[in-house]
Amino acid sequence: MTATTTSLLDPTIARAALLDAMRKLDPRALLRNPVILSVWVVSVLVSGQLAVDVAQGHAVAFELQIAIWLWLTVLFANFAEALAEGRGKAQAESLRKTRTTTIARFNYVNAMLYSTNKAKMSRYVDDAKKRLNLDSVDTSGMKLDLQSFAKAK
Repeated sequence: MTATTTSLLDPTIARAALLDAMRKLDPRALLRNPVILSVWVVSVLVSGQLAVDVAQGHAVAFELQIAIWLWLTVLFANFAEALAEGRGKAQAESLRKTRTTTIARFNYVNAMLYSTNKAKMSRYVDDAKKRLNLDSVDTSGMKLDLQSFAKAK
């Protein structure tokens, strides 16, 4: 089985993340992240003030730069979150596929050791039943208590 690595900006994941980042501009979606919500609110306020200043004919170079940086911050944060979610979903899908296509190999050595130890243990239990005269009692659900076994001896 070979592991395949995808680049950080895989086109299919990045395209889906970009669309998801645009969907996350909805304030209801931003409520999960209060920091980005507050940056979004300030971006809206600065953009509104920018529109008012443009309408009044004031100099807007500084306000325009601040508005652009605020909107880029919100978009980049949403894109990064959506990209991480997309990569997580892709990894989960890959693990699901691996689970259904993996072929297990049977280890005969460990199986033999397990069955040998199991046979030895059942002999010890049978021997203890005989010594304690428990042949008529169903002990399949009981555990062997070594302290009571030593007292009975």
